[in-house]
Amino acid sequence: MSPRKELIMARDKTSNRIRRTVWLIVVLALVLSPLGPTVVPAQAVTDTAPSSTSATSLYMSNWEDLMGIAMASRLTQTDTGTYGPRLGELRFSGSWSTNQIVDYSAFFRDETASNKYDDINEFESDLWYDSTGAAVQTYLDYAGSGTPVEATREYLAVPNEPFIVVRYSATNPGASSLTWNVLDQVHLNNPQRPLGSTSASYDAIRNAIFGDLTGVDEGVVAFGAFQAADSYQIGDDTVTDPAADDASPWFQFDDSGGLGGNGSLTAADISVGFQNGLSIAAGSTESICFYITARSTLAQAQDAADIARAGTCDSWFDQAKDDWSAWLAAGERPSTTDTGVNEAFDVNLMTIKQMQNPTIGGIPATSNPASYGYKVWARDASVTAMGLDASGHHEEAELFWNWMASVQKVDGSFNTTFDLWTGDVVSFVEPEHDSIGMFLLGAYRHYEMTNDGDFLNNIYPEIAASADFLNTNIDPTYGFGPMDASIWEEDQEFNFFSQAMYVAGSWAAQQAAVVQGEDIDRDNWNGAASTILSAMQRSYGWNPTGLYNETWGYYNRAVNADFTPRTTVDGSTMAAIAWGVIDASSERAQTHAQTVEGFLSRDTWGIARYTGDTYYYTAEFNPAGDEAKGPEAAWPQLAMYMGLYELYAGQPDRTFSRLQWYASRTAKGYIPMGEAVSWVTEQPIVSTTAEPITASVFIMTTLAYQGDFEPRITPPDSNAGAYKTIQVTSGTNGDWPAYANVPYYLSHTTGTESGSQMGKIDRAYVTNDANNLYIRVDNASGSLSGYDSEPKFAIHVYSEDFDHAEGVSSTGDA
Repeated sequence: MSPRKELIMARDKTSNRIRRTVWLIVVLALVLSPLGPTVVPAQAVTDTAPSSTSATSLYMSNWEDLMGIAMASRLTQTDTGTYGPRLGELRFSGSWSTNQIVDYSAFFRDETASNKYDDINEFESDLWYDSTGAAVQTYLDYAGSGTPVEATREYLAVPNEPFIVVRYSATNPGASSLTWNVLDQVHLNNPQRPLGSTSASYDAIRNAIFGDLTGVDEGVVAFGAFQAADSYQIGDDTVTDPAADDASPWFQFDDSGGLGGNGSLTAADISVGFQNGLSIAAGSTESICFYITARSTLAQAQDAADIARAGTCDSWFDQAKDDWSAWLAAGERPSTTDTGVNEAFDVNLMTIKQMQNPTIGGIPATSNPASYGYKVWARDASVTAMGLDASGHHEEAELFWNWMASVQKVDGSFNTTFDLWTGDVVSFVEPEHDSIGMFLLGAYRHYEMTNDGDFLNNIYPEIAASADFLNTNIDPTYGFGPMDASIWEEDQEFNFFSQAMYVAGSWAAQQAAVVQGEDIDRDNWNGAASTILSAMQRSYGWNPTGLYNETWGYYNRAVNADFTPRTTVDGSTMAAIAWGVIDASSERAQTHAQTVEGFLSRDTWGIARYTGDTYYYTAEFNPAGDEAKGPEAAWPQLAMYMGLYELYAGQPDRTFSRLQWYASRTAKGYIPMGEAVSWVTEQPIVSTTAEPITASVFIMTTLAYQGDFEPRITPPDSNAGAYKTIQVTSGTNGDWPAYANVPYYLSHTTGTESGSQMGKIDRAYVTNDANNLYIRVDNASGSLSGYDSEPKFAIHVYSEDFDHAEGVSSTGDA
C-alpha cells in the first residue's frame, strides 16, 4: 500500500444551547480504482462459430412503413400448425393491426422423377440473415428424407423501398439435369371471411397480380414476378376442383404442375400464384424472383410495382447490402480479435433494426410470435433502445424514447406490455415498475450521447413524472421504492432488480434536472435515490429489513410483501453492478459476484436466473414444454451483466470469454438466441429466439469491453452518511476495516483540470459520532507525489452545522 497523508481540521459548532469543539478528521487514502480499466484485448485462438440451431421466425423491415415475418413449418417443438416455410406476415403502416396475407409460400414438383413436394408442412428449414439484410430460408429434409435439389428462398425488405423481394434459388447437386417446378402462391387475408368481398386481377403489362382488400377495410397487395411466368392463377381458396376456372392455384399445381390462367375474381377467400418450371443442369443453380407489397390504394400498389420493376432482382440485393453496410458503419463497430464475436455484434444489431416498428418505435420481446405474441415489454424494449444508443444509432433510439413518453400513464408509471402494431396497452402482469428506471436511464443517456437539447426539453415533463412517481411512492418505514412483479414476473415484492433500476433512473433524472436548471427536482430525486440505495444496502437481519445478506455476503433477491427477506440467489442482481448502482470495486460487489457465480454458473460462462428455476423445463408457464432438458437454464443477458462486472474488476479476459460463449450459443448465422440456453444441449431456446434485449446487452458489453461505452451512471449529488466512530491512528495504519459499513460517494467526473488521476476523487466516505466528523477520500491513481512535487493538489472540505455557524477553529496538515 502506498504512503498516506492525514489532514486534521476543526471548527466551533455553536447552537443556541451549547458550544463545543468538534474535530473534523479527513483521511486521504491512496487506493487504486478499478474504474475505467485499460483493456488489453484478449487474443482469440480460433474464431467462434454459432450454434447449429436455427431461428424459426425472423422479422424484416424496409425501415419506413413495411414489415414482414419469415417463418418455418413449426415455430416451436409443440407447434402443430399446417403451414410450411413461408412469409407468414405482411404488414404496412396504413393498416399495421392486420396481417394482409394468410401466408406466402413456395410449393415444388420434381417433374423428371414425377415426385411432389407440395405438402410443405413436411419441410424442415433453417433461417438467418445475410449481409444484404435478407432472411435466408433453406429447405432441408422433406418428410424425413432429402430432396433432389438444394433450395433456398430469400426474403428481402429493401431499405427505404416500398416492397419485399423474394428470390428463390435451386441447385442440382446430381449427375444429370432435371426439371424443378415451382408454385409461388399468396393467400390473401380477408379478416371477415367467409363473409366480405375481396377481389384480384392480373396486370399483364406489369406481370403482377393485385389483390384488393379495401372492401374489407384493408389494403391492396401487389404480387409480381421479375421473370416471365409459365402460368398464373387467381382462385378461390375454397374451390378444390382443379378443373374449375376459379380453382385455388395449389390444387391445379398439385394436379398437373400448371395453372389455369384465370385473370380476375371477386370472392371472400382468394389465393393467387405464379408457376415456373426450371430446367437445372447437373451441378448448376437456377433462380427466379418475385416481389410483394401492401399499400393503402391500388394506385399506390401500382406505383410500388413500377419501382420494383425498374430494377433487377439482383440489383435490389446489391442496393440493400450497401444500405445495411452504410447503416452499420455509421455507428460504433466491433473490433475484438474474434471475427465470430464481431459478426455476432453486427447480426444482433441488424436483428434489432429489423424488429423495430419503423413508424411507432416499439420493439417486440422476441421475433417468434408463438411465445409472447407481438408484445412490447416496456422494460425489455428500453434496454434494447439503450443498445441502439450505445452503438450510435440514435435515430432509432429516439423514435423509441418518444414513443415511451407518449404511452406514459398520468402518474408517471408505465403499463407492462404494449402491442407492436398499434402501440396499445396489452393486459399482462402488472405492475412492472422496473421499466420506470429503464426509461429514465435510457432517455437521459440519449440526451447525454446526442447533446440534443430539444429532445431533453420535450421529454423532460415525462422524466419528471416518472422520477416523481418513484419519489412519492417510497415506503415510509422501509425506504424501498414501490413493490412490483419486476423482471421475472412471479411475485409482487421489493425486488432487488427493480430497486436498483429505481436508483439508476433517479440518478439519471438528477442529471437531467441539472441540465434543465431544476434545483428542486435535482434535490428531490437525489434524496429518493439515496433513500432507496440505503435500504438496499441495509442488512437483511435488521429491523426494518434490508437487502444485503451479511451472513453470506450477497444481495438477496427481494424483500417479500410481508417484509420478510427472500434470500434466493438471483442472477438479475448483477445488473445493479453493471449499471453502477453498486460499486464494482466494493467488497460487497466482489463477494456478491462470487456468490452468484458459485451458485448459478451454468454451461461454463452462462448464468442461471436463480436457484431452483424450472422455466423452460417443468414450469407450467413454459412457452413450448421442456426445451432446456434440465433446470436452471443459462440466461445470456445475465452472463453479460457478470461480464461487465468482471471488466470493471480488471478481469477483461473473463469478459471476453463470456462474449465468445455468447457468440457460440447464438442461433445459426449468429442470430441472437432467445431468453435462455440449455446447458444440457448447449443450444439456444428456440421458442423465444431471437430476443432483442439479449442482443442489446451483448452489444453494450462488447462496446464496454472495447472501451467505447460506459454503462455505469453516477449521480451529480449524493446523500450518504453513518453514525460510527473511526479509530484514527498515526499513518492511518489498520484504519481501513473500520470503514467496511460506511457509505461512500463515487465521483462522476472523468478527469481533473490538470489531467492527473492523482487529484481525482474516486470515493469519499463520510461518517460521524458525537464529537467528530470523519471523511476518507480515495484517489484514482493509487499514488501520491512527493512533498512539494508536481502535481500539487489540495483538499477542500466545506461543512455547516444546523444553526449555520461559521468559522474554522483550527487547521492542520501533514
